[in-house]
Amino acid sequence: MITNSDETQPYQGEIWLIDFDPKHGSEIGKERPVVVVNADYVGRLPIRIVVPITKYQASRSSYPWMIDIHPGKRNAAGKSGKTEVKLPGGRRLDAATRNRATEIERSGDYNRILQAAKRLRASRKNQHVLKVPHNDMAKARKVLRQLSISGTVKNMGETSVSHITRKKR
Repeated sequence: MITNSDETQPYQGEIWLIDFDPKHGSEIGKERPVVVVNADYVGRLPIRIVVPITKYQASRSSYPWMIDIHPGKRNAAGKSGKTEVKLPGGRRLDAATRNRATEIERSGDYNRILQAAKRLRASRKNQHVLKVPHNDMAKARKVLRQLSISGTVKNMGETSVSHITRKKR
């Protein structure tokens, strides 16, 4: 059972929730996120090849069949959100929904993280999310505090989350 959106056709690279219950063989019989890996159409059949997604574990990173999946703007926006949202001054926000603004900054550069945080502030959304590589989470937390922005800092796999509250004056 696919439960990601109103659309009935999953496309390559999309992440969907699938209920694997009832299980077959050694499958885990529960709802799991999966990534669609095959081309959009396999001949005439609407068959999709999916791979379950699991939490990152450093002990398994050397296995050749384990890969890192880095979320993109489309996944950050969700089914009701938009990507590349225009902001004043010709700037663009990576992803936004009605209440949430999301910026994804992979560079690790302090100044680029600072610019991403400023775009979050300019969005005027209630919720701010800054996604960075795990090693850059401390920089991102520092930037949000420096700019007095309340928000959430997440690593790319969303396995580590920090909530930052704005200092009251």
